[in-house]
Amino acid sequence: MAGEESETDKTTTTAVVYTKKQKIMIVSILLIQFFAGSCLSTPAPFLPKLSEKHNIGSSLTGVILSLLSAGMLIFSPICGKLMTGKISPRTMLLAGIFTMGVSSVLFGLLAYFPIPSADSGINYWFLVAALAIRLLMAVGTTAVFTSGSTIFAISFKDNSTTVLSYIETAIGLGVMAGPALGSGFYKAGGFMLTFSGIGTISILMFFTLVFVFPYTDASDADEGQAASYKWIFLQPNISLSFLCTVVTGLMWTSLDPVLEPELRKKFGLEEEICALIFIVLSVMYTVATAIVGKVFEKWKQVDSLKVLFLGLLLASLAFAMLGPSPFIPGLPRPLWVLLICLGVLGAAFGALVVPCLNLLLSPESGPESLNDASKAVIMGIWNSAFSLGDLTGPIISGTVAEYSGFGWAMTACSLTSLTIAVVVVIFKMYRRRQRSPDLKGPDEERRSLLATNS
Repeated sequence: MAGEESETDKTTTTAVVYTKKQKIMIVSILLIQFFAGSCLSTPAPFLPKLSEKHNIGSSLTGVILSLLSAGMLIFSPICGKLMTGKISPRTMLLAGIFTMGVSSVLFGLLAYFPIPSADSGINYWFLVAALAIRLLMAVGTTAVFTSGSTIFAISFKDNSTTVLSYIETAIGLGVMAGPALGSGFYKAGGFMLTFSGIGTISILMFFTLVFVFPYTDASDADEGQAASYKWIFLQPNISLSFLCTVVTGLMWTSLDPVLEPELRKKFGLEEEICALIFIVLSVMYTVATAIVGKVFEKWKQVDSLKVLFLGLLLASLAFAMLGPSPFIPGLPRPLWVLLICLGVLGAAFGALVVPCLNLLLSPESGPESLNDASKAVIMGIWNSAFSLGDLTGPIISGTVAEYSGFGWAMTACSLTSLTIAVVVVIFKMYRRRQRSPDLKGPDEERRSLLATNS
């Protein structure tokens, strides 16, 4: 029966078997993504102290650190466009890991700048060098993220959502391990060894992967023309994915400038303990991303919109309790409640990223309407969307917390998440209405009825 067959196809799950070539590809890319994630998080614990020696305040140090996100926002679409025929994704990946390694080694050389006297003002030579190297690091990291996701999207067409979730898991692990890995190098040789050590590992990976990394299907991508930006943004699924991705990045980084002062002032915690509490968010995100990715792999019929709605609802509730929100007067918030809220937030973010990736490669016209060049462009825009949220989150939450307090900053995040959840519900209703039999033409409706009765 036609109806029964289609239903069976929806619920049947088959184990995915990877070839040796695919396994090498997966391990190589995930290892690269891990070190790219480390590059994101390693400078934060070590740069402020060195910057102070060069009479650079926390605001300018924040600019140096945030330049990576700003660079990724700008360069991600460019990298995606370059992979539509000018540069193969494999070449982009290798160039990215080499650039990332070199820039990390150069960042370590900042330790050798002459330290000025305290009354001589800002050391502008140090500031310009730090900004330039951080921008170069942004170019390398962007190339790694964009090319890695493009290779996975093209080479694993049947389960691209699952393998793309592996990338998010690897990045999450890298972000967690970055400060710990950096601390080991720092104890052994200070600031220079911290970054030159990580950079050297990246460069050695480059020379190894030049010979080991296989020429993928993405290297010989079809020569079809990439979809225009107008067509991409007019696809409802893709546009919703971009919106939710921006909001996810915004909510994630909104905690960066405000959580540590709250922990220190309200609970009297030392900086080392505060750093460990931040890890709770990353751990739960990494675990949740891996689990949700597996769910999408085993049960193809999982509704991305329902998972998105659940993730947004959990995030809204967790932010409201984390504040706690002034809209909930008298709500207690002991430390254990705060830790649970952070864990729930990490899980919610994992539940948001994976369905966003699934929607990203599922336009209304069907996944088969995306050629390889179009996927490269889309992955570039997606990375840019996350960077946009990553860049604006600390600015918004920091401003709200400065003028209205931590509770209102978390309330703003809660309301943002709730608003997007409502948008997802409206989108779900719109899509259901579009697929309603009442809206079908006579021929289409007759075919649907024949299929149901057969």
